[in-house]
Amino acid sequence: MSDIAHGRIAQYTIDKTDIDATIAASGGNGASQPKPMTMSTGEIKGQDVDVAYAARLYTETAGPDDKEAKQVYGPLSVRKLSMSDQSGGFSYEELRSDGFSAKMPAQPLVETLAAITAVQNIDDLTSEQRQAYFGKVLSIFGMIGKSNIQLIGLKIDAPEKVSGTQDKRSIATIDRIEMQIEGYKTDFGLHGLSIANGEDKVLMEEASIKAFDWTLPAEGLSKAAALEPDELATFPYRQFLPSFERFRISGLDFDTSAPEKTDEPATGKPERIKFALKNFETVLKNPVNGIPTDFENKMEDLVIPVPEGSSEFAEARALGLKELTLSYALSSAWDEKNSSLAIRQISVSGKDFGRIELSGLLSGITKEFFSFDVANAYAALFSVMGREIKFTWKDEGGVALLTKLYALQNNISEAQARTTLTLGASFLMQQLAAERPQLRGATDALAAFVLKPGTLTVTVKAKNPNGLGIFDLAAASQDPLILLDKVDIQAAAE
Repeated sequence: MSDIAHGRIAQYTIDKTDIDATIAASGGNGASQPKPMTMSTGEIKGQDVDVAYAARLYTETAGPDDKEAKQVYGPLSVRKLSMSDQSGGFSYEELRSDGFSAKMPAQPLVETLAAITAVQNIDDLTSEQRQAYFGKVLSIFGMIGKSNIQLIGLKIDAPEKVSGTQDKRSIATIDRIEMQIEGYKTDFGLHGLSIANGEDKVLMEEASIKAFDWTLPAEGLSKAAALEPDELATFPYRQFLPSFERFRISGLDFDTSAPEKTDEPATGKPERIKFALKNFETVLKNPVNGIPTDFENKMEDLVIPVPEGSSEFAEARALGLKELTLSYALSSAWDEKNSSLAIRQISVSGKDFGRIELSGLLSGITKEFFSFDVANAYAALFSVMGREIKFTWKDEGGVALLTKLYALQNNISEAQARTTLTLGASFLMQQLAAERPQLRGATDALAAFVLKPGTLTVTVKAKNPNGLGIFDLAAASQDPLILLDKVDIQAAAE
């Protein structure tokens, strides 16, 4: 240690540590048995430890000058930590942290902890006592200022018992785990995961969550704790929903043996579960009363091999498909100023199939739509109006595959199937256009698309600038075609 003054340690270093211990572990008959364990670390280095402030956190209350979080310790590094027993263990190359800060509490932390641990059964508390209890629990999290930690080069080696033996081992490695906390917000990321067990493997490039915020759930918990059981029936439980900006899983490669079916005879080689995923992502931003008003959810390139002996994939094999590659996307955003909701994208797509996409615009979406009051939220639904919807179908082989499937199902050639489908679609479009002239443009575009697949686009706009409401849709429930007089339709095939 060096430069120690006024309860502060400027720097400290520990060359290495080696610890041999014996812990109690359960034996095969349930009895406790001693088990040796070894732990060691390489060099430990730290800076700017404020021992005096740490002691104040436990024993004092916040004063007039204690409005902001202050540093408890600064940069920290622990290298080459490992822990092992007779059967396995774990290790990592380095633990890093930029430091930790905290706010002075309204009540000494030692008293808060004593009050929390004194409660044996929460159900025995009155509503006031229960609210005070959760208030003390949440106050501990409220003390947290900023903190982060990184684990570099994590490795876990564990045995797996198979039929009473230990002939298989699971080896897991993680390149990096990182977490950052600031108040009620947390960022977390896991990068470079690899799990191997014999022929089984799981690989993942990233799993992360950004700006996970449980401020609203903390407030909801405080409110709910003060309510009696009969009052909880009407409590808006979506206050317990946390928000986050982004959740992501990417670079997933899964290849493992399927669980054995005990009710079926063994067939020799076990079935395998195999798939790969390029990216899965969810974005929830700008929550209003627990409901995100900027939403995005997408999955990119889920690759599923077509199994050879599966009856569920018989048609896919007949079409010559070796694997299925699927994607989807959902996206919307609320415009508070204009009381509108833009449906930016609802789409599904597949390799060698193409993409089908919807987008649109709803008006009359006021803030009451997100109200905690259920009656107000339902009432707000009656003001929602549909102004525009756009449909796009981009063919990249899907029509040809559907034609081939039709030919296989009806035992005819693909040329015959194509002629049958084209003539049938043309006849139906002409008949529909004759009965409903408003659909002439749409039917011509659809007929052209069937004849020569490319990109079909259909846009429907309400003639009323405010859009079509719930009563318009209710009136059209028996005959949807009566809406044709209330909309303009534009269609094109390219």
